[in-house]
Amino acid sequence: MHPFHFGSGKQPLFGVYHAPGVARSVVEAVVICQPLGHEYIRAHRSLRNLATRLSQGGLHVLRFDYFGCGDSAGDLKDATFERWRKDVATAIDELKDMSGATRVSVVGVRFGATLALLATASRRDIETAVLWDPVARGAVYIEELANLQQRWLASRPRLTPPPGRKEQEELLGFPLRPALKQELEAVDLGQTAATGARRIVLVNSAGMDAAAVGTRLAALQPDLVVETMADDCAWHHAGSVHHAVLATAIVEGISRCFETRRRA
Repeated sequence: MHPFHFGSGKQPLFGVYHAPGVARSVVEAVVICQPLGHEYIRAHRSLRNLATRLSQGGLHVLRFDYFGCGDSAGDLKDATFERWRKDVATAIDELKDMSGATRVSVVGVRFGATLALLATASRRDIETAVLWDPVARGAVYIEELANLQQRWLASRPRLTPPPGRKEQEELLGFPLRPALKQELEAVDLGQTAATGARRIVLVNSAGMDAAAVGTRLAALQPDLVVETMADDCAWHHAGSVHHAVLATAIVEGISRCFETRRRA
């Protein structure tokens, strides 16, 4: 693993590059787009394992933090949806420069999957987009997080918001200013007009209703591949808010997507 900063010199993004462990006849590269907020923390171990496995199979892999998130520059209060979408594009261009690849694949989780799809819609250098439990509608996503927070707080009666802080100003420990909340609520994959990816793989974890997003993606990509995995990521379970997502079956399944494409 090689941690480094890239992008703007004044507001650099933090990334971790995983070099290929074996040589391939064709250079292949994958950018991993993290989820947001507490889901970023929950999925971190699985995405690190995925990056390691893909790199050991011969792929160049970059996982990174969006502006205002993780170890990247900036403050979350200054983040915007458009900035995050540009961050995905910046990461893709950086990995192309590092690896020499002419085309790049993306793997996104939850809202990271949504960002990946929207950020690559107008590009022509995207091979495969793997979307793991993508967020179809931002308004529903924000409502689900708000309900999850209420249920989580109800199970811990001693926890109350600090005086003067409105509960809607943060979700599960992460600040959410009104302007960013409105931007996220406005996101709707049902209004996506195009995709730049040659191939889309929709990964559904156990218990997730992906019918709506699956229908929309099938309209964009007639050859849509849908994979339903046995792992229950418990995205909406109040008791799992601080539990790591150990999605072994999903990590293996996504890895096979790239192994299968190489053999095809």
